[in-house]
Amino acid sequence: MTKLDILDSWKEISAYIGRSEKTCRRFELDLGLPVHRYENSPRARVFAIKSEIDHWMQKILDKERIVPDVPSVAVLPFKDFSPKRDQEHLCDGLAEELINRLTYIENLKVPARTSSFSFNGDVLDIQEIGEKLNVHNVIEGSIQKDGRKLRITIQLINASDGYHIWSEKFEGDIRDIFALQDKIALAVVQRLKLNLKDRAMEEIQ
Repeated sequence: MTKLDILDSWKEISAYIGRSEKTCRRFELDLGLPVHRYENSPRARVFAIKSEIDHWMQKILDKERIVPDVPSVAVLPFKDFSPKRDQEHLCDGLAEELINRLTYIENLKVPARTSSFSFNGDVLDIQEIGEKLNVHNVIEGSIQKDGRKLRITIQLINASDGYHIWSEKFEGDIRDIFALQDKIALAVVQRLKLNLKDRAMEEIQ
């Protein structure tokens, strides 16, 4: 084994894998990333062997599917909870509007409508959907219409564990649907930007 076969620090390991050092440390604890430590090292220096890393990466990609470090969210088709179940066009329109708004957020990956809407009607849990779309977060929504009154519920969910990050209800008049769409889109965008800021702070700590 030559020196070229050795990754001699967390910095070299993270560069080789293409992830942050913090993420690689998490991979060691959670996914068994093969990292070794020099004996009697005063600073607990680490090293890794490229062939072992290659084998680990292939195994993880085959079985676990690593979610990319780039923040990501998928907007699923909204559910129609109206008494007559006749608001599918409104559900799809609101979900599409959110997708369009979210694509303008810098450093946020948003699957296209054709990808996220492919789960319409499927009985899958959030973790399965997150794995298939390769995203960190999922947005679910529902619409209830009673006469001219609308109640829209939005939920932001962590795709890795299925737990809710944020949820909010919006109410309004069907005649003001465009203003209501703007209000909802703004609230979701602000919440996601806050999450991105928190994530960035975690990465530098």
